[in-house]
Amino acid sequence: MPEIRSARRPPHVDLGRAPYFVTSRTFESRTLFRGAFGEAAVTRLLADRQRYGFLLLAYAFMPDHAHFVIVPAHGHTISTTMRVVKGGIARQINIAMGAKGAVWQDGFYDKVARTMEQLNAYIEYTHRNPVVAGLVSREAEYALSSADGRCMGDYERFLNEPFVANTSPARAGKPTLRGERGGVGSGGRTNIAPESGTARAEKPALRVTDDDARAKERTR
Repeated sequence: MPEIRSARRPPHVDLGRAPYFVTSRTFESRTLFRGAFGEAAVTRLLADRQRYGFLLLAYAFMPDHAHFVIVPAHGHTISTTMRVVKGGIARQINIAMGAKGAVWQDGFYDKVARTMEQLNAYIEYTHRNPVVAGLVSREAEYALSSADGRCMGDYERFLNEPFVANTSPARAGKPTLRGERGGVGSGGRTNIAPESGTARAEKPALRVTDDDARAKERTR
């Protein structure tokens, strides 16, 4: 599938049934995901997960942005999946606020987890973000994230699938995720933020064009 490009939105390479670490900010970086509005966002996200069949491996709603570790449903792309996720949350927030208008900035930043180590690091980073921001002292205390284990069912489903993400051009078949299948948090926590720089596969057609260094600075 060709890359999706525009002047305002970051480009994406859709690899289908692969785990993506996604970050999206609120419109004009407004402080929005707090209290009842944050709870409304979580409720809608979990409802849409059931309705549309994508796997949700982790999430955290920060006051002015959100992180997701997400696997599109079969036959869907990360672009269509995030359109559903952001659209549903925006409608729910507008209903809760009794208002109309933009909730999110256009587009989103994404990276593909190419190994189990990367996948677990993205999940740990997502759950650790509220602690680093000083919102709570322990990950599980943050009500607007999946740090309490509510996404472990999807994580186990993902590990048990016959195939997951293969970004190697040497293999044209179904994707496979390389690396150890140590569970999140097993053997000690990996307090690792997503690596900076633009991730690249072995050939340009599979380049993941995420301005990750800048996104990392903007979302911490």
